[in-house]
Amino acid sequence: MKVYWLGGLNFEVSAENTRIVFNPTGMSDADYIFASNTDMYDCYYASKVFIKENFEYSDNNIEAKGILSENGDDVIHTFNVGGISVAHFGCGMRDYSKKTVDKIGQIDIAFIPIHVEGKSISAQAKKIMDAIDVNIVIPMVFTSKMDENEQLPSLTEFLDEIKGEYDYSYIGKDYFEIEKAELKKRTRVIIMHIK
Repeated sequence: MKVYWLGGLNFEVSAENTRIVFNPTGMSDADYIFASNTDMYDCYYASKVFIKENFEYSDNNIEAKGILSENGDDVIHTFNVGGISVAHFGCGMRDYSKKTVDKIGQIDIAFIPIHVEGKSISAQAKKIMDAIDVNIVIPMVFTSKMDENEQLPSLTEFLDEIKGEYDYSYIGKDYFEIEKAELKKRTRVIIMHIK
């Protein structure tokens, strides 16, 4: 599986000849698109578009589901392709109930926002990390909208929040590759960098 960070809430995941994009900022012809915000979903040209709603979907390439937060303000999108499970925690990062977290199940890779609407939500991000069974956490939304290389203080706050409990590493690039056999038992954080 290859994971690309396109900035903010936007990721592309490629595995098993399947291309998945979370929250594209423009036209996309990916096989599957997951949109945390329903404002733009009509401009996507994917084979299948999943929006902010509860759903379960399965075909020969992917198993996916959408889990709305209790108040309906946010959605967690999950999918499994090539034996690796991925979750994207949307853009609102509410404090999810145990009932919602239980629906998520075991996750290999989780995209979790740490900065929303002008403020750090590092404590909430750590609560989610503590509550879910996850192997790799990729923090997102820690750069300025004006300059993707201008780091907001929320990344430092997030690293302070997880210090001593979770390992983390800077990979210095906007992508990484991983195979199921390379997953480790301990949760770790991978910090990607926009090039």
